[in-house]
Amino acid sequence: MCFCGNSQDYKIYRDSIFSALKRQNYLSANAHLDAALQIYPDNMELWYLGFAIEQTRILDYESYFIEGSNFISESKNLKKKFEIKLKSLKDTDEVFCRFYLANILGGMSIIQAKTNDWVDAAKNSRQAVAELKNLVKSNPDFSAAYLGIGMFDYYMNKGIKKFIPFVQDKSLEAIKTLQKALSADYPFNDAAKSSLCWVLIDYGNFRKADSIAKATLQAYPNHSAFIRIRAYIALWSNNYTLANELGCAMVQNAESRSPLNWSDLVSGTYIMVYSSTNTGNIEDALAACDNLLRRDIPKEFKEIPSLNKNLKYILETHEKYSGNKRK
Repeated sequence: MCFCGNSQDYKIYRDSIFSALKRQNYLSANAHLDAALQIYPDNMELWYLGFAIEQTRILDYESYFIEGSNFISESKNLKKKFEIKLKSLKDTDEVFCRFYLANILGGMSIIQAKTNDWVDAAKNSRQAVAELKNLVKSNPDFSAAYLGIGMFDYYMNKGIKKFIPFVQDKSLEAIKTLQKALSADYPFNDAAKSSLCWVLIDYGNFRKADSIAKATLQAYPNHSAFIRIRAYIALWSNNYTLANELGCAMVQNAESRSPLNWSDLVSGTYIMVYSSTNTGNIEDALAACDNLLRRDIPKEFKEIPSLNKNLKYILETHEKYSGNKRK
């Protein structure tokens, strides 16, 4: 099943958007999207790509506590736009409209779960998975739909298990479902790879997750999502030499981004500091600490739970080995 928009000119615009998105250049992706919308204002795929670009950017920068509320508001408006459009559609156009609607609901549920809005996250996730399952019943070759089925269902189940530990684990089921999405068109195939890697990590299959991430980086050498995956796998496998190398790559990549990616800068530094201290390279650990702590980290990023935890470790390590206390 192919996506809407078959003219050669349209494909050029779409390829330009995809090229920028693969480079994680969201400003460029949005610029190409805006240009395409000037010519194809009613194209549903372009509507959805605007949503996908923003969702990807927010997850990349881990800025969901900062931008999540506005994202949800804009997503609700887009959902209404698709719902109005759906009333006049049939056949393939209707299928795609329902697919995009389901992914908007699922994308909202991810951001809501990230910001601990579990009630709305569960509601939207259930609706998204139900719609996508209905789509594949009549369109079993619609591989992109399996991404949402696997991802939304798994992460909601994972969230529920925090409160109800005896809920059945869905790791193996999610792995099988996400594997079906690997043959989908971009950007759904790459999203399936990233999601599959994290599910495999949760399942304990570090080797397979690392293999997928490593293969993807051969095509996109600077893609932060897959560098991050490999870095954490190396760290959790106690392969501190490789972890330090990949943490350094995260830091360098974060520094080259515009705007600077504070999430990867802090996380990469944490990996470098942890790896260096565990191999006795205290000077390297302190150098990594200093490279981060000399910067004026925005307050809103310091308050992101995962970054706050990593930053606390970096500060404590710096104090322990340098004797200099920082606020």
